[in-house]
Amino acid sequence: MGPEWIGFVTAVIAAIIAAVSQIMLFQFRSRAEKELEYLRIQFKQFEEIDKLKRRYSTPLLKSAEELYNKLNDVVRNRDRVLRYFEKLPGSVVDIRSMSDVLSSATSIYLTNILYLFARYFASVEAIKKDVGLLQLATEEETKALQLRLRQTVAVFFSGRLHHNFTIRQPHRLKYEGRILEGAQVLIGESMLKEENGLNECVSYYEFCHKIARDEDFRQCLSPLLDFLSGLEEVSGIDSESPDVDFRWVKLIVFASLLRSLVEQIDSAKVVTLLPELKEYEQNYLAGHRGLQENIQYFKKAYPDP
Repeated sequence: MGPEWIGFVTAVIAAIIAAVSQIMLFQFRSRAEKELEYLRIQFKQFEEIDKLKRRYSTPLLKSAEELYNKLNDVVRNRDRVLRYFEKLPGSVVDIRSMSDVLSSATSIYLTNILYLFARYFASVEAIKKDVGLLQLATEEETKALQLRLRQTVAVFFSGRLHHNFTIRQPHRLKYEGRILEGAQVLIGESMLKEENGLNECVSYYEFCHKIARDEDFRQCLSPLLDFLSGLEEVSGIDSESPDVDFRWVKLIVFASLLRSLVEQIDSAKVVTLLPELKEYEQNYLAGHRGLQENIQYFKKAYPDP
């Protein structure tokens, strides 16, 4: 093989290598550009997901925190506050204007408690309405949030926290002092308004005006009014009657679940929960073995995350 032929073969091989290199480089660039574009899209989606999660989780966290701290005040000043609650149904029916709301410190205190409960129900409904929000979270986060929210709702309508509850008890649906799930949904939905395609909760000012102007809205609140107006601190839960009203027990257990919800979603530790209620709750539950058993019954149906 002469030098010319060797030079020709070498040139051909070099050309082939160069061509293959160009093809491979083109393919690499094309694949890299596609992967980069995919990452851009993913990053943009993550930004939108994070924005949407914060858009709903922040109001939920705020409503849970403020309601918990208000319940802390209820427990700390329970002798005075429970006397206020006895006035609730009549005081709300009598409200016809903002001047009625502002007529006394008691009226302001009561409407504020109603608002905090109603706003929490609204925050739950806002998240439930946007099913996509729950699907955007990781599977573990989604399940944990769903379970915890379910607990805080169920505590008000479940009969499992009542004394002498058994799974097979035929009359358990007759218990007093319940806020049925449908009533909670109705309260929550009546508190929502749509702004820019998102569900917003009405302000306290708007809430007071709705009470004053809207009789249907006042009717929506009636199960919550009945629950709060019948509150009485239960110290002896060893009654043999299955019809004993345990609104207070439900309130304390609800507060416990509410605190767990705040701790679960407050990853940045930005909120502060007042301490007296936790101490009261621990002492209260520790002194009632039967109630602890009832809570276990409750958590069989509505488990912890």
